[in-house]
Amino acid sequence: MKEEDVGITEYTTPNCKGFVGILKQRFSDFVVREITLDGEVLFLKDIDGKALQESIFGKEEPTAANVLPPEEAVQGTIDEITKIYPTAITTEDIESLRVFLNGCHSKDAQASPTWIGLPCDDKAVRGNLHKAIRVHSSDYVESATEQINDIWHIKLHAKHLLNAPSSTTDARGGGGGGQNNRNHNNNNRQQGGFVKRKNYQAWPADKIGDYLRFTLMKENVDTISAVNNLNKVLHIKANNICYNGTKDKRGITIQHCTIYRKKPLDFLRINRYFGNPFVRIGDFQYVAKSARLGDLAGNRFEIVLRNVQGDETDIAKACDALRTTGFINYYGLQRFGKTYAGATHKIGRAVLLSDWQQCIEAMFEAPPADIIAANGGDELADVRRQYQAGKFEMAAMLLPQSMYREREILLRLAKTPSDFAGAFNTMGRNLRLMYVHAYQSALWNRSVSERLKRFGYRVVVGDLVRVRRAATEGGSNGVAAAAAAPEATAAAPAAADAADDEAAAAGVAEEDDVDDGKYSIHRVTEEDVAQGTYTVYDVVLPLLGSESLLPGHEIASFMLEQLEADGLRPDTFATCHPAYRLKGNYRLMLQLPGELEYALVRYRHPDEEINATELQPYRNLRPEGTNSSNNNKKRDISTAVAAVDEEQPQPEDEPAAKKARVDDDERPAANGNETAAPVATTTTSTSTADAAAPSYLALTLKFSLQSGCYATMLLREVMKMSTETAHHAMLTSAVSK
Repeated sequence: MKEEDVGITEYTTPNCKGFVGILKQRFSDFVVREITLDGEVLFLKDIDGKALQESIFGKEEPTAANVLPPEEAVQGTIDEITKIYPTAITTEDIESLRVFLNGCHSKDAQASPTWIGLPCDDKAVRGNLHKAIRVHSSDYVESATEQINDIWHIKLHAKHLLNAPSSTTDARGGGGGGQNNRNHNNNNRQQGGFVKRKNYQAWPADKIGDYLRFTLMKENVDTISAVNNLNKVLHIKANNICYNGTKDKRGITIQHCTIYRKKPLDFLRINRYFGNPFVRIGDFQYVAKSARLGDLAGNRFEIVLRNVQGDETDIAKACDALRTTGFINYYGLQRFGKTYAGATHKIGRAVLLSDWQQCIEAMFEAPPADIIAANGGDELADVRRQYQAGKFEMAAMLLPQSMYREREILLRLAKTPSDFAGAFNTMGRNLRLMYVHAYQSALWNRSVSERLKRFGYRVVVGDLVRVRRAATEGGSNGVAAAAAAPEATAAAPAAADAADDEAAAAGVAEEDDVDDGKYSIHRVTEEDVAQGTYTVYDVVLPLLGSESLLPGHEIASFMLEQLEADGLRPDTFATCHPAYRLKGNYRLMLQLPGELEYALVRYRHPDEEINATELQPYRNLRPEGTNSSNNNKKRDISTAVAAVDEEQPQPEDEPAAKKARVDDDERPAANGNETAAPVATTTTSTSTADAAAPSYLALTLKFSLQSGCYATMLLREVMKMSTETAHHAMLTSAVSK
């Protein structure tokens, strides 16, 4: 993907000299901390939720399964059942139960998912049997009841196989064998092929809220993947965990999440896992409302650029210019996919046209020859050949593991080759909607570049500006739009549209410039320009939708021409498939970083820690004897966490260095909004390295951005570097020679 393909072409300070630096050599070189609506920058302070849980729910006695070896826990379960059951249990039934329990405790993937036996119509006896099973095997077995031929039986489920189909694979014992006519207990519920007991513990709603809020600190995993893994570990539905914003994979990020009616100690095993990805959860608190996408003030970034090459005075000038002039609020390349193939904005155009075949073909489109050459080849070439030959199943088998959504699409096509709409719909609706957002974003990028080329960094007649609403009068909601001619003012929507709200509730779509009703959109008049009412930092451009107000100058024509070139019209956003209709929104053209701090740091070892975070002490708690031989093997935490008391792999190696080169350019005048600049200092990082070792220079940057802004676009501005993957690969290769 090239920057110019999605309209990223301009700089606010083209006269400032750039410099070379390596970004994300270590995960701790890129730290993102969520800023709450109250202005709190999140730090993970405490992962122990035991005190909170016991203060509300009381102290829970440890089960035998937590303190006994597996074979003793299994024997204890059998001994207790034998004592409680009113009649003698046959040796065959005991051995059948033992085999099942051993499979549960060892998490044997080939074990039977369920066991049915111990017929008993005495409710009190059944209750005692359930209690005995919970005491000795609750971490591995879930017990329920099932009626077979009018007789109640105990039914056990292997927790590690809760997603396996039950069908006819039940292990039988105690009179349950061979009976197929079952009357399920109406007080139980069917889930994943099993009759699963409900949690009958009353929730203390008079004491606490329905949602457990926690701080999620993660390394080398994106928010969606981390949450999906938590869902698997906790055996809950996909939308039970919600968050205020999505965070990228490469780096360390800290954010708030909520989960419905869970306890802090439910996360205990996750906090004991030392593998990759490395995740810690803490700072538990019960709240009344779920997290909602967009309910954050922004993000605080801590960035380290290593092996910086450039004049220190020029670097300081570039940072000062960034503070006072800001950067263009482009959507970064990560908005549009990692590669040319599958570019999300191209798929978004096809979605708006309801061309479902093109939606899928765009995912497997071959990149241009120059991009293939820059990347050292086309890793999906074989996939494309199989796809074009109609061999969809073979193409699916050749896809890398990370492209699991595309794999599901191809497998659907393998079954029904002409059902492109059905294949595309195998992805969740919220993910499909993100393609349309990407199309809006690419059009916005091109439009803002054209606006800056034609009019520069000044407010002109016809510009759109964001105006804060008065909160003292007017309207049933107590707000009134800023005074302006009716034809020149439009209300900014409270949310992009109902579809965006649904995406937010599911916690999938990226947070964006979704207005909260505090602003209206005003078209600048000659009087506004003469009086200097607005600055260029008030100017917005529309993310086109069915209710967008366009600028009152030639950029409106440019946007419409771009739509027409793509075979679209302004009313397409209202007439396309109902699932993808968008009202539109507005995004600030420029952004100023908040509370920018920077420093030049000398260090001696290339991988020396420069920005230590609170995650490191938790990593240092790794138990002795854990296996470090698999440090390069990445495992799904939802699978690996089950073995937390067994082998625990070392974290994955730090990512390879990414180096960026820059060209010289210039800088316009400051806007007058600058704050007192800290003195740019050069310090020496403490190190145990030999004092005679070579010294390297690093630049540390700390700053805050509003939600929906891209730190990569800020770095592009200050370094005058490309953010393209191929560009980074070329420079990294040059450095290694």
